[in-house]
Amino acid sequence: MSRSNEWAIEVQEEEDRNRELDYQYEQYEAEMKWFEEHPFLETYSIFKEMLLQLKLMVSQRSNIFDSEMIYKMAYVHAVTLFEAMVGDILKATILAYPAFMQKMVSKLGEEKNNKFHITEIADLGLSGIVLGILNQQIYHNPVTVKKFVNMITGKVLPGTHMPAMHEVAERRHDFVHRNGKTINGESLAIDHDLIVSSINVIQCFAHDIFETIDTAMKEARGLHVPCQANSLKL
Repeated sequence: MSRSNEWAIEVQEEEDRNRELDYQYEQYEAEMKWFEEHPFLETYSIFKEMLLQLKLMVSQRSNIFDSEMIYKMAYVHAVTLFEAMVGDILKATILAYPAFMQKMVSKLGEEKNNKFHITEIADLGLSGIVLGILNQQIYHNPVTVKKFVNMITGKVLPGTHMPAMHEVAERRHDFVHRNGKTINGESLAIDHDLIVSSINVIQCFAHDIFETIDTAMKEARGLHVPCQANSLKL
């Protein structure tokens, strides 16, 4: 390959990188504005309300021929709501509390696979890099959720509901990718009771996440946090 061709390829790669950085920066600015206007508590409150609406929806009588499809859609949507809520409150938290962002950066610095181009750091800044990392995560995996909640808050997310949440996430995967069959070809039954019990699991795990972050926020503001956790209202 001639030197001129190599140069042309390098120029094209640089242009592609710059376009990607421009896009990332636009997304970063949009997210900054969104989380400034929609804080942590608002995001969590909307999430709880939408789960309640799902419960009401599946409780309505429907045609027996479409009920299974509706149930599957409701089940998958409940997990999707959870994923979106977790990602949003984590991002809202680090943007509102620089000390939490610093905790996350400190922990990320210990992972050798986190490498960034100098141009990315210059253009996006620390906040943009951290938001990008959070955007890449898959939050229906409770292990991933625990990792980042612990990393940001410096606390330990209770594992009480993690096994049940893991089952919910696995079943969601079977509904989405195998139309309700396990990897062994076994068909999974779905009905109103399964959806409601699964949403209850999601609510309980989400409550633990909220309480862990909220406690860390209060401590960061110098507020007294009672030892007894507030009771969960489903």
